Amino acid sequence: MRGRKKDRGPLPSRRQAMAMMGSCALYPWLRRPIDVLVQALVDGVIHKAQAATGAPAPRNYIYIALPGGPCRWYWDMPLNPYADAPNAHPMVGTRLGADGKPAYATILVDNNKIPTLASPADFLRMPSLWGANIPTSGGGTVEMWRILANMVMIRGIDMQVDGHALNSNKQIRPLDARPSLTGLVADASSARIPAVGSVGGNSPASVYKSARGVGQVRLSSTKISDPLSVILGPFNRRGGEVSSAYLGRRQAMEGVIQAALTSLSAYASSQNPGSQELFAMRHEAQNLITIGVAEVVAGFAVLKDKYMKLVSASSRVMDPAMQIPGLTDRVVPGPAGSGADALGPFQSGTDGNFVRNADLRTAVHHSDGGAYPGAQIEELAGGFAIAEILLKNGYSSSVLWAQGSVDNLRFDGASDTEYGFDPHFGGVYPDMVVMAFFYRALAACLYEFSLSLGPALFKETVVHISSEYSRTPEDTGHGTQHGPRTNCCSIFSGAITKPFVVGNVFEAWKDGFYTKIDANWGVAAPTSIDGANQVLGIGHSTSSVAELLRVARPVTNASSLVRESSGGVVPAVELAKTGGQGERS
Repeated sequence: MRGRKKDRGPLPSRRQAMAMMGSCALYPWLRRPIDVLVQALVDGVIHKAQAATGAPAPRNYIYIALPGGPCRWYWDMPLNPYADAPNAHPMVGTRLGADGKPAYATILVDNNKIPTLASPADFLRMPSLWGANIPTSGGGTVEMWRILANMVMIRGIDMQVDGHALNSNKQIRPLDARPSLTGLVADASSARIPAVGSVGGNSPASVYKSARGVGQVRLSSTKISDPLSVILGPFNRRGGEVSSAYLGRRQAMEGVIQAALTSLSAYASSQNPGSQELFAMRHEAQNLITIGVAEVVAGFAVLKDKYMKLVSASSRVMDPAMQIPGLTDRVVPGPAGSGADALGPFQSGTDGNFVRNADLRTAVHHSDGGAYPGAQIEELAGGFAIAEILLKNGYSSSVLWAQGSVDNLRFDGASDTEYGFDPHFGGVYPDMVVMAFFYRALAACLYEFSLSLGPALFKETVVHISSEYSRTPEDTGHGTQHGPRTNCCSIFSGAITKPFVVGNVFEAWKDGFYTKIDANWGVAAPTSIDGANQVLGIGHSTSSVAELLRVARPVTNASSLVRESSGGVVPAVELAKTGGQGERS
């Protein structure tokens, strides 16, 4: 029909596009590692063109998994955020009381701190750690509560079943038949490397799923010192080595690059939709291949060093500017007794390891003569370094890593030098000191990350932090058990301008197996949603993250707990309440 555009049919898949390019002698290169690298980069450019469909682009997604289920009442699970102090379990401590025993204490975050908290009904009572300072990359400090301005917390999520790997995986892929959150972002992404995931440390990266067949680059760990193996290794699809000397010889690469771009041009000149946009990206592809790789390699080491220094500075818990109020601004004495009852609350992460430090602060704050003195969290620094360099250069839209243990500790009388996130035998005293250090280091890295991205890019980024659950405290303080009814998560984004907490918990709960004390430690209680009172599930949590990412909900019959309005992100349900009593026999 005259005047009507010719129907060119559906856009070819990436596999079909690569097959078309194969006629231009692309696939015969695959015997050489450098050709594999170039082919992967060009593949990413094709995907970028195909993803440009006119639909709103997803936000960048950073997922930080905390496998093991660490205690969350120090950080993003305030027990009673909108009322007076709750009936907290005696082993749920955030600081030391006047008697030297653990006590749950809070700080008030009001509109003098965060102006968007307009009225007392919005003011937050956060765990006392939020009153501490965090280090900055410039050598100074800022108040930790400053990052709350871009934070939403969801608590009171019942995972329904126990199990580390199962519940860890559900945080990004609650249903096997549906794509993961990482896959949903990758499917709609225009980045050259749609998704990157670290598979070490029981990471949920292993359950990545895309509806369109978009692949995920898998890293072995973020705890790697060699930036070539971290950044370039995933491009090598046949397992060979990419020589840095070879990469440095631009002339030697020129023939390979031109062959790749010739194939790209041949594809662009076809009659497929999107071809003109693809052709226009030829120059961009050449820049990426010839100089972009070198920039990534050089930048990674610098960025990792920046974040490692923030972690190291966070360990200086006895320095006046870095003391944690109510906890490390005083001596945290070790046990005075000799029996199991006296020593139990001071156990470290392994059964039978009793810490005997005269001052427990020295477990974290010490010097070992290395470049980064004190306790260390190398995976945290590596993860943020990878995320920053990939997002700022537009190389990826989705970065996931699983955070490992706190390392390089000094526990006198115990064989442990690390503290894991599954603290069955972690006594309340070392847990308070070590986890306060970890969460403060995490806050420092988040603050630096947001500043490095800048306002515009941070507004288009969502940082999601979760684990399979929080914990059920033992009455004795000897340790904690799994808490599948206590799941929670926190979400950071520049799109969030007013902090809030959603999800209800019981004020008192008695677990007949682990504890006999009627008290609060964050067990899920019903919340009013979709016209009914129901206990929140993982579908509500992932739907909320999907809402901010601008992708489809992984669980279609679970509503989001947040919504985005012209004024920013606001709650879609009532603000968090604490009340009522429950029991498990």
